[in-house]
Amino acid sequence: GPSRSSVLVVLVIVYVPIVARVVRSVVLSTKQKGFVEAARMQGESTASIVRRDIFPSVTPALTVEAALRFSYAIFLVASLGFLGVGVQPPNPDWGLMVSQARPYVSLTPWALYFPAIAIALLVIGVNLAADGLKRVLLPGRES
Repeated sequence: GPSRSSVLVVLVIVYVPIVARVVRSVVLSTKQKGFVEAARMQGESTASIVRRDIFPSVTPALTVEAALRFSYAIFLVASLGFLGVGVQPPNPDWGLMVSQARPYVSLTPWALYFPAIAIALLVIGVNLAADGLKRVLLPGRES
């Protein structure tokens, strides 16, 4: 049934393949760069090349991707809660609060507006933070 663990499983199933694809593409492009070939020609071990050359190149892209996916995850959890398949009461969930306040919007509109505004502000804030991280960690990749 709906619980925190089932929501976590949904998040993992949805977002891990996407992040893995991004990491894989960065690793494959980094492997072809000259400094990796130079390290290989100097006789460095594969573990050393991964630790010193590839991992530092992957970390900024992974950080930015994780921050962006975090904002998507917030929206997904709120959507699942709104549909009634997310976290169940007595656990708090903004999506569930919006869903429960919907029938009473004419009497108490703030009961619907405040959780909806909180979701929107959190997602916008995380997206702005992800954009800032992208500008700092990946300065040449504006898209």
